[in-house]
Amino acid sequence: MRASFASILTGLTALAASVNGSPVAQPDAELETRAAAYEGYMMAYFTGNSRDGEKIYFAASNGNDALSWTELNGGKPALTSTMGTTGVRDPFIMRSQDGSRFYILATDLSIGSGTSFGDAQRHGSQYLEIWESTDLVNWGTQRHVKVSTSNAGNTWAPEAQWDSSINKYVVYWASTIYADSDPNHTANTYQKMMYVTTSDFYTFSAPQVWQDVGTSRIDTTVLLVNGTYYRFTKDEGAGTTGCSDIIEERSTRLLNQASGYTQVTSCIGKKAGTSAVEGPTVFKSNPNDVNGNKFYLWVDEYGGRGYIPLETADIANPAWTVSAKFTLPKSPRHGTVLPITAAELDRIRGNSIGASGAGHGTNGAGKSAPNLIPGLYADPNICVFNKNYYIYATSDGYAGWGGQEFYVWKSSNLVSWTRSDKPFLTLNGTSGNVPWADGNAWAPTAISRNGKYYFYFSGNNPTYNRKTIGAAVASSPEGPFTAQPKAMILNDESVTSGQAIDPAAFYDPNTGKYYLYWGNGNPVMAELGDDMVSIKANTLRAISGLTDFREGSFMVYREPYYHMTYSIDDTGSENYRVGYATALSATGPFTYRGIVLEKDVSQGILATGHDSIINVPGTDRWYMAYHRFGRPNGDGQHRETTIDKVTFASNGLMNKVVPTVDGVRTADTAELSTFCHTILRESLRFPVVMEDNYSTSLGRPVSLFPCHNQWIASEQNVTRLTEPKHIYTKRNFQRAQTFTVIVSCSKSERPSTTDQKALDVTDKAAYSTWPSVSELRAGLDTLPQELQDHVYDFTFTANRICRKKNMVTKKEMSILQVDRASRHQAMLQFFAGGIRFDAQSPDNPELPYWIASFPKVFQPLIDNFECQFSQYTIHRARAESDGYPHCRAQAETHAICTLLAHGFCVREGGWQGRVAAVYPDEIEAVIKGL
Repeated sequence: MRASFASILTGLTALAASVNGSPVAQPDAELETRAAAYEGYMMAYFTGNSRDGEKIYFAASNGNDALSWTELNGGKPALTSTMGTTGVRDPFIMRSQDGSRFYILATDLSIGSGTSFGDAQRHGSQYLEIWESTDLVNWGTQRHVKVSTSNAGNTWAPEAQWDSSINKYVVYWASTIYADSDPNHTANTYQKMMYVTTSDFYTFSAPQVWQDVGTSRIDTTVLLVNGTYYRFTKDEGAGTTGCSDIIEERSTRLLNQASGYTQVTSCIGKKAGTSAVEGPTVFKSNPNDVNGNKFYLWVDEYGGRGYIPLETADIANPAWTVSAKFTLPKSPRHGTVLPITAAELDRIRGNSIGASGAGHGTNGAGKSAPNLIPGLYADPNICVFNKNYYIYATSDGYAGWGGQEFYVWKSSNLVSWTRSDKPFLTLNGTSGNVPWADGNAWAPTAISRNGKYYFYFSGNNPTYNRKTIGAAVASSPEGPFTAQPKAMILNDESVTSGQAIDPAAFYDPNTGKYYLYWGNGNPVMAELGDDMVSIKANTLRAISGLTDFREGSFMVYREPYYHMTYSIDDTGSENYRVGYATALSATGPFTYRGIVLEKDVSQGILATGHDSIINVPGTDRWYMAYHRFGRPNGDGQHRETTIDKVTFASNGLMNKVVPTVDGVRTADTAELSTFCHTILRESLRFPVVMEDNYSTSLGRPVSLFPCHNQWIASEQNVTRLTEPKHIYTKRNFQRAQTFTVIVSCSKSERPSTTDQKALDVTDKAAYSTWPSVSELRAGLDTLPQELQDHVYDFTFTANRICRKKNMVTKKEMSILQVDRASRHQAMLQFFAGGIRFDAQSPDNPELPYWIASFPKVFQPLIDNFECQFSQYTIHRARAESDGYPHCRAQAETHAICTLLAHGFCVREGGWQGRVAAVYPDEIEAVIKGL
């Protein structure tokens, strides 16, 4: 039976986010009413100076007892650092200001790897480590964040506190700061307490000094009680307090400097009878704790017993003493105790590594599964732009789906995702940046055209008191996006839906048209206008054939079908699922094919819906992003995003998607350039090999490959070319302006004399394996019609200027690439974009030039070309005046590929190292807009 996450979160929102005197972030006025929510404790800590000890461990209290503990995960570490030094210490765990999530901050330090404490203070990390969770069990991807100044020697024991006076979190830690004139950090200095502020633990202000008393101070922890901040710090300067020990200070303003705090007591450990201590953590007992109403200060007796609990009845006039009886986890060191609810206590105690109940990015308590974007997000739209993956999603976890912000996540491999520092759109009326909307930022989609990125979304439109769809435009998939001043779809058009929500943009590779699908209850579609921020009214139509359609339509094309997926049932139902239909055109009619994704109760996976699908460029690998109830206790307003594989049957239909707890666990990247592959894949839609018969300077044909990964090519031969058909090209660059495409099923036959004459094959030795003309002609009939229409009139766009000036020599290719394999890779990328090379200069047959041109059949796709490396797109007016240095290796490969795929002829290395690009006349107008 699933516990009601809605009831839990409602309680947390109303009651829980901080108790009076707990180390969590909440305004003090709310503390008393929220205290009753807590009936247990959770502890995060590390265990020692070994590699295994420098990881994060968790423990749970045995009921509402601050002095009785049980290790979680069988005493095994819950979180392991994979960044920085890969050692992690001093974990600080806190609840967010609004109670919706939890954060862990920790020190990036590994003594276990052989570093000394002395060296770590001079040449240590300037970063802190951050994890985020919504349920204390499932922790998202680790963030490695620089907060210290560049002249800091270390960044130790970070903690954070919400400051209601500035409405931000204050993050503080200890650093040794060296003079800029001492880059090797050789001088003697001391530790200062530093701080930054943040609203989201992604972006931080510049670091400032918080405590500088002329001697070292470290390990500050803070407790807010009745409007007063009680600050506990390890004061290592015995001259100011009389001992190197923990001191207690107080102030009504958190960020007061040292002089603004009043000392309450000092030498706390010594007075309590401990040996040397550090690493304090402070919290107030929960109501009804079995030990009574107390304040606890735990200190790390680092040379002896490890953590020891001290207690007092009055924090303002304390008498700190060691608790008479306590049972702590094994070997705990500097960490944090967090008051939690009974439901949270049950959750963390009931979920260990490998248990069922894991989710939201993990395999059990604290085991990270980094493919899931951390936090509550729904309606994911996954895209591929410029060799990277992007996800745009609805911010979830708000009553009435009332989120107002859109973020973007970026990944190069589908596994590791990085969220934008700030939302790029905020739907908050005049306080936001979408003029027409005041909330309900829902279900976005994005697409590119002519180097611009178009973002479509639904929001509440107070002018009409209903949901409408708007658009925003950017020059980068990461923004900044500028919203149009008015919504583009008002749901008062000639064809309407239940609500104007859930837009999905689609480029049709067979027609070159752009479409938008949307709707709730009744699916609707229209062709997008040429401006991409309007629809063509005469193309607006209802969609039929989508059985049980509710919302969330999405379209992809994979030959021979257009594949439409959509959501069935209500997003609040655990039976929310994905329906599937196909068509032979983007506008239908559609044939219902059944359910393609649904819940798996055995894994605790519920309400799988609102999907989007991508193809890994240059492959036949496909993935689906979708949301589900946040595991283990989510509901329709607390959903999480995941990704699973999509496969297709031999008949071209999509197989049923198998939902998994962890989603994608293996990185998947396109091996070749996204831009080049996209052009070939979206235009021809089947594996292709182009072979040049005018390559006398090489003494052999140059064999190049298609875009599907089952085809293998080399400079000397092509292998595994059996099915489907492969293409040969014939052309003399010096004389002809067109070339003929012919196909075959086999290369086994040597052409007859008649065949050779018909094919104008002059280099018989090089082409002794060409098949017969009859075989070639027979194969032609098997090509898709869109290719047959062009098969005898591919036209090269090269002109005389290109032929004479703008070429890449074989020698220069060797300069541009680091080795033979990379050079060949570059050639493959050129051809993947439909580029054709001749291996001899038209002006000097002795010079082995590579001359690149662009066939007309690819012309319609130039409009949708996605150029990541815009800094290498050189306009004609600049080509002969600006100098561009070599940038070598992969960047150079992609740069040249980008230029060529636009139909440019490029010369690199001539004219004193300049690069020049000349545009064919046919695409001049298009290029001017890039």
